[in-house]
Amino acid sequence: MSEKEKSPTKAGVLTTTMEGVEAVSKEEIDQILKKIDKEASARQLTGTPHWIVYVIGVSWSFFQVYTAAFGLFPAQLQRSIHLAYAFALTYLLFPARVGGETDNRLHWYNWVLAAFATSVGLYMAVNYMRIMEAGGDYSRLDYIVAGFGTLLTMEAARRVVGLPIVIMSAFFLFYAYFGAYFPGFMSHRGYSLERIASHMYLTTEGILGIPLGV
Repeated sequence: MSEKEKSPTKAGVLTTTMEGVEAVSKEEIDQILKKIDKEASARQLTGTPHWIVYVIGVSWSFFQVYTAAFGLFPAQLQRSIHLAYAFALTYLLFPARVGGETDNRLHWYNWVLAAFATSVGLYMAVNYMRIMEAGGDYSRLDYIVAGFGTLLTMEAARRVVGLPIVIMSAFFLFYAYFGAYFPGFMSHRGYSLERIASHMYLTTEGILGIPLGV
């Protein structure tokens, strides 16, 4: 076929064919990228939301550069602030579900979720001295926030990375709680939800561990 022809696609977008080769439109490429690359599904914000996200990102960069140049805070304090910034940007930029015409718009509940996640991320920073002095004797609120922090981290990972890593994480949390029911060498006595949540979120052995500090 020597002449260019146009044919409709499933999305209703015209694509050009030439010599038997179908040229893919930009809209189709974007849809493919959103399926195979989770980062491509980030919202393309405009107006005030764009500048709010911009200020958050720049202030995060300044925080990292400042602490790298003039001295890091204690590990849990430094990493909790880092996590709060990551929560804010993740829940503002990445929709819960990819698809639809409202992907690039922020609704009131997106702001509420981002603010809540950020406050959970900052919980360790705000209560750092008390939690350190508690020596493992955490309050009921500490356990609740730790549980929310773990769930919010898993949901953020699902939005940015994908479902497989969440399934893997969920399995090991399941194993930590139901270890007594596993066979043979995999069996252990199991841990309480409070122990799992606090270990995952209030110590440097879980979410606030070395990978977050690198």
